[in-house]
Amino acid sequence: MQKKAKVGDKKIIRRLDMKRSVRRARPAAGISGGINPLLAMRELPRIYERMGDCLLDRMHRHAGNPGVTRSLSRQLDWVGTRAQLVNSFIAAGDGALGYLCAESLSPERLASLVELTARHVAEERLPVALFLMEKIDEELRLA
Repeated sequence: MQKKAKVGDKKIIRRLDMKRSVRRARPAAGISGGINPLLAMRELPRIYERMGDCLLDRMHRHAGNPGVTRSLSRQLDWVGTRAQLVNSFIAAGDGALGYLCAESLSPERLASLVELTARHVAEERLPVALFLMEKIDEELRLA
C-alpha cells in the first residue's frame, strides 16, 4: 500500500519524475520521435558541421574586425575539437558510444539537448546554439 504524497515529499517527487523520464525514453524511435541517446550522439557531427558553417559565414562577414574574427575563430576551434572527439567515439563503435552516453549525467537530457541544438543551429540563433553545445559538453562531462 502506497502512502499518499505529502507536499514537499522530495522522494515521491523524484520517483514521479523518474517514472516520467522512463516513459519518455521508451518510444526511442529516433532523434525526432522518442529520446534515444545513441541516435542523438550519431546526429552530433552533423550539428557540429552546420555550426562550423555558420561560424565561418559570420567570420567572412566580419573579416574587417579582428576582435570578432578572433573570437569566432576560437569558437570554431572548439566546435571542431568536439566534432573530432564525437567522431572518434562513433568510429570506435556502439560500445564506445554507449559508454559515452552512459557516462553522461542524464542520457535522456543529453538526447533532448542534442535535438534542441539541431533546431537552433542557424546564423541568427548562433549564441543560443553555442550555449546549448556547452550544455551538451557539461552533460557529457567534457567541460
